[in-house]
Amino acid sequence: MNLDLSVPAVRAIILDAFKQRSEAHFKKTPDRLFVFGTDPEDGGGYTQLAKLLKHPNWYPEYLTKTGGEFGRPYVLHKFKGLDQPRELWDATAPSDIVFGFNNWLLREYDRWLDSLPEKQRVTSTGQSKKDAVRCSLYSYNYHDVPPNFNLDPRIRVMIASYPKHRGRGKWKAFASQTDLAQAYRVMLPREPSGDYWIISLSYYWDRSMEGLKLPWDASPAFLARRQHDHYAAGFRALSVETDFNFGRLGLGYYLMSQILWNTRLTAEQLDTIRDRWLQRAFGSGWQPMKQYYDYVLPANYPVNSPYAWGRAIRFIEAADKLIDASRKPAAQRRLDDLKQYWYFYYLVDTGQDKSSSPAMRELLWKGQTSYANASHMIARRIFGTNDAAVAAGQFSKGPAHFTTTETADWWAKVLEHWPLVTVSRFADATLANGKPARDVDVNDLVAVAEFGNEPCPQALLYNSGYQKPPTFLSAASKSGEEIGFQLYWPADPTGKDGYYIARDLPYGISVWNTKEKAWEQLVDKTLFKQPSIEVQLPGNDRKHHLVVVRYQAPRPGTYRFEIGYGGNVAYLTDLGFDPATGKHTGGRLLTFDGNAEGLTQSPTYIYIPKGTKSLDLEVWDAYGAKTVTLYKSLPPAPANISRKVDISARRTHRIELAAEETGTIAVISGNGFAFPYLYSLPMLWSKSPGQLLVPRGIVVADGLTERTKTIQQ
Repeated sequence: MNLDLSVPAVRAIILDAFKQRSEAHFKKTPDRLFVFGTDPEDGGGYTQLAKLLKHPNWYPEYLTKTGGEFGRPYVLHKFKGLDQPRELWDATAPSDIVFGFNNWLLREYDRWLDSLPEKQRVTSTGQSKKDAVRCSLYSYNYHDVPPNFNLDPRIRVMIASYPKHRGRGKWKAFASQTDLAQAYRVMLPREPSGDYWIISLSYYWDRSMEGLKLPWDASPAFLARRQHDHYAAGFRALSVETDFNFGRLGLGYYLMSQILWNTRLTAEQLDTIRDRWLQRAFGSGWQPMKQYYDYVLPANYPVNSPYAWGRAIRFIEAADKLIDASRKPAAQRRLDDLKQYWYFYYLVDTGQDKSSSPAMRELLWKGQTSYANASHMIARRIFGTNDAAVAAGQFSKGPAHFTTTETADWWAKVLEHWPLVTVSRFADATLANGKPARDVDVNDLVAVAEFGNEPCPQALLYNSGYQKPPTFLSAASKSGEEIGFQLYWPADPTGKDGYYIARDLPYGISVWNTKEKAWEQLVDKTLFKQPSIEVQLPGNDRKHHLVVVRYQAPRPGTYRFEIGYGGNVAYLTDLGFDPATGKHTGGRLLTFDGNAEGLTQSPTYIYIPKGTKSLDLEVWDAYGAKTVTLYKSLPPAPANISRKVDISARRTHRIELAAEETGTIAVISGNGFAFPYLYSLPMLWSKSPGQLLVPRGIVVADGLTERTKTIQQ
């Protein structure tokens, strides 16, 4: 519940609680700080703030009444380009209401202390009570940006994600938690801000197969970099929201605690600590377990799918065979506990995540002390209760652990359910000219004349306000050639919906060095942003926000683009799109190189090199109704269709190819959008044949013609 802080009676009640709790605190622990939490629950309830407030200008009027100052020079003036010379008051800004209340609370506390006899103004050790109190609150949700006025130096701020106003309007340059930490470092130099990180909410995410993958990078490199960057920005505390789900994030929790204890640890030192933990935890089975924990990291995990699940559990099985349970029973128990994490998802995947499932009841009761899964999530989501004994039923009368035999029985079912699948990989193939595919530089890309240069029928459609931004490629055949992209999304007429507002889009550009086999950064994504402009698209009543990035390629080669978040229902396309007419011209290149997600849309295109034996790919979504259309010749056309293959199932698909189906473009389409992971082909796809880039080595081997002529605007 959110109280109306503009009402004097409401503030008086809270002030009285502040007085009573502080006095009780100083009697028990006079030498310790008293910290009073003042955050409104969940930071919400401010969508109709202007209508709800009974006294909109209460704070500046209060200062005037009590002899305080308002309108002083504002400490954030010129910080990150903010143009505000003096303090302001905005009754419609949640940050002003919430932070103004904290200023008021501390000022009233001081006034109350000043009214007391001198002896009561200090603690029993002689410390000023004014200096020994702090107000603590969050910066997130609707009060996620700084207030428009200066703050009492005794305020502490924990900065969280889930923002509503960051990166918008006057706060355009205040977009990230790091930006806010730097700002509060200026506003509150005495009280460094803290970081609030929602690490895991099992109750919301873990209950489906999508919850199996790690929600964040638990690698030493990421954790060290994150901690160092946050410390440099001014963070001096970390508050986390998480679950007892050690099967999923246990090792990450341990590493995080290590680097919090010593913020100077390097990634290499943290990696050494990680190895030591693995050795102590799994004894003689530690090396396969290192492979396991490496494999499930986001950077190494191909896609969240049966192929990956089958591989992951084989590392655990390999460790199991190396551990001598009679000599190292603790290591065996630790490994058996981890198996329960996979057992839960086996039950989910086989439809046994029901309240009628005896196996799930048994897992809830016998797995609750292993902490491999968040037991409260199982109890609440599947059985609708917080009482594990009630949910477990008859199993609650027995021991709260699995025996060795019981574990072996259900682990055998897990291994059988997710077999180890063999796939053909492009690197192991032989090209049409007899050369090994492994020698092909898959980042040295060119356009192909035989694909044509017809305009793209529909751009990539996705919710760029929150879905993972895709990376994409372009190519220049000569220096000075114009490359780039466009992103546009609908505008919210009210300007209130954060997913449909104007934004500055971060972007980065790199060029592929064919000699060094590495990407060279040309434009740093952390430093460059392109503002959106408002346009009226023909045939559309709703205005759109449009970002256009044009770049003059300094030399021929392949260029890789990275972008940040824009708005929802967004279209990402090449420079051939003309917003004035709503039409596309051809000749532009834009090829994707990852497993992007999006909304249901037009098909995607891939090239199958000549001589490819099978099309091996992984479908990792549950949208269904997905097909791949194979053709007999170039370009793809209805008259050239060879066959359509159903690839709806979430699994590894292996399609044996006829010779005539190679050296052609294939088309993938279906419900939703989650581009499959390609094994037997380079991971390259586009929204039209004319946009598609192909490795130069394949073009040469297949006797195709490099297209060097492009259309310039």
